[in-house]
Amino acid sequence: MSITTTWPSVWRYRFRGTPPDGNRCNVTLLQEAPSHGELTVTGSWGCYAYAWYGTGMDDFRDFILSLRSDVDYLFRKLGGSNIFDPERTERAIKLRILADRRSRIISAEDAREEWELCERFEDAEDWSLWAASGHVCIESPYELYCTRPDPQIWQLCEWLLPRLAETIELQRSS
Repeated sequence: MSITTTWPSVWRYRFRGTPPDGNRCNVTLLQEAPSHGELTVTGSWGCYAYAWYGTGMDDFRDFILSLRSDVDYLFRKLGGSNIFDPERTERAIKLRILADRRSRIISAEDAREEWELCERFEDAEDWSLWAASGHVCIESPYELYCTRPDPQIWQLCEWLLPRLAETIELQRSS
């Protein structure tokens, strides 16, 4: 059995946060060929990786530098997804109740009942049970479901991008 490595360039970086966060992560950049590269991150936030084929840049580090302020892009590439946001969902439902009450679409009694029910959401399962149970005043509750980025991956991207960019620039200048 023969194993051939085709990666001509590998850069490894280790980052440690300062107290109180103490976050740590290791980053590996692999460049297979011009315009092709892979980012691997392991550490306090978990393990994430993504490969790009066709960055349009000969040096993969240039591509990483171009992402410096694009946290959302890196978040999505590393598998970041949105999770249920109970506070925003509750606010959206209450705004709908108020609007329907002002328009006299629902009675004060029905509005009060729905208002109290939506204050009990703790997670997406609570909301799903509420949405499936049918409501007098809210015709399509699914449009009121609100999300937010997964905070773990989002914080990783916010924390990592500026540090990685600064380190690459320092590496090149020395």
